[in-house]
Amino acid sequence: MGFIGLGDRHRTDSDLYNPGCCGLNDTRLKIGIICDTGSIHHQRWIRDLESLGHDVHVFPLDIKSVVRSEISRKRLIPPSRFRAIKQWMKMCMRIRYAHHIQDQLQDLKPDILHAHFISDAGWIGAWTGFHPFIVTAHGSDALIHPGEMKPYRFGNSVVMKRADHVVMVAPHLKPHLIRLGCSEEKLHFVPNYADENFIIAEKELSAKFRDVGKNLRIISTRKLSPVYNVETLIRAATHIVRSYPHAEIFILDTGEELQKLEHLVSELKLEHNIHFLGKISHDALASHLKSAHFYVSTALSDGMSVATLEGIASGCYPVLTDIPANRILFNQGFSGAQFECRNHHGLAKGIFNHMESPDRLLADVQKNVQQIQQSFSRQSVLTCMESIYRTVLNRN
Repeated sequence: MGFIGLGDRHRTDSDLYNPGCCGLNDTRLKIGIICDTGSIHHQRWIRDLESLGHDVHVFPLDIKSVVRSEISRKRLIPPSRFRAIKQWMKMCMRIRYAHHIQDQLQDLKPDILHAHFISDAGWIGAWTGFHPFIVTAHGSDALIHPGEMKPYRFGNSVVMKRADHVVMVAPHLKPHLIRLGCSEEKLHFVPNYADENFIIAEKELSAKFRDVGKNLRIISTRKLSPVYNVETLIRAATHIVRSYPHAEIFILDTGEELQKLEHLVSELKLEHNIHFLGKISHDALASHLKSAHFYVSTALSDGMSVATLEGIASGCYPVLTDIPANRILFNQGFSGAQFECRNHHGLAKGIFNHMESPDRLLADVQKNVQQIQQSFSRQSVLTCMESIYRTVLNRN
């Protein structure tokens, strides 16, 4: 079998995901998915499961996610139109929504109900009472949300008890999920995967590093919110541009800290070096990543980030905060630089140290891209997810 449950005490966390897992029979499954359909990563999961021949039916979290989704509307099952509510009432409203879709699930009769993200989607799935029920923990739903307020801790604990199986995208989530009440026997590690469109061609990779000293390009694709701490990259830029005056730093996505960060760039007189690009299309994102030399993640907490995997797949040298999620990648043999959270001097040093030897930099990036293709490809990850689906069905 292509995955190993955490209850197997003869295995270590690094053994839990086997990218060479076996093939499966081609039985078509009917899968109900509860997720934020505005997320491009969830959209990709849905499209890729469908590409394998499965019959996928989507339950979006709210009307807004239906409106902004790029997924074909014919596959969406619209939720009830609830009024805007305060954050602390969210769980109660999700429970109400769960009761609303119970009849739809009875009519649909999916083989499996799979929720992505414990908070929100997981709450809905747990309170439908449907089985078999699987939930995927993506990071902040296990690391941050349970500590914010009691409703999150209570709701997430209920999900852990009611889920038949719990998938985690990174091994360091394990103790947090167990603390929420999940038994080890339920846990499985299936990482995120890099979109194949982001994998850079060898010829393109070699060409972009020829001018790294003259035309240094650095990119960040994390949301502009406190947990991703993009301010550290902006402060590091003051050191970088002293040595590389023509360096360009591209900050993608948006968030509640946008105005604060724009003001900081103006205050530090970095307007000619730092570019805020906001939200861009998936194709444009791949293009920007493939043209950059360094990918920077200043996250203070993370799961196994899709953004980081795609940055590496695109041929960027990763410069990452020293947090458990990123240590996993380095422990698996990826090359990159680590720096302490909020340490802009350390971030700049991580870039300077690897600019000294462009040939070595290119060799490390080439090895990283190969490892993404071997260990975090679409085929290997989806095959292991299918393994879990079929094992769950066999047990039920």
